[in-house]
Amino acid sequence: MTLKSAKYKFLDSTGDHLWNGMLRKGGEERFHPTQKPLEVISWALGLAGDVQTVLDPWMGSGTTLRAAKNAGKQAVGIEREEKYCKIATERLKQGVLSFES
Repeated sequence: MTLKSAKYKFLDSTGDHLWNGMLRKGGEERFHPTQKPLEVISWALGLAGDVQTVLDPWMGSGTTLRAAKNAGKQAVGIEREEKYCKIATERLKQGVLSFES
């Protein structure tokens, strides 16, 4: 396949909407040196259309997996650093409701 024969969708990025959310908001906690803002990853996953499973081969602290979970998609993450695997596990834990009143 050559570039000329490849089918692709060009996303017109002339508007500044593409970069909204690119800077980390003050309240967003940073777990990894190259962590991307959740809002940007969520936007990128929205471009994937009907894709139901996301693969992140460089998972880091799990931002892509968090965005996939928020979008109702399944996700698989791969990370070689154990400390980041532990952080991602904590970030993705299912909340447990208390039965106490």
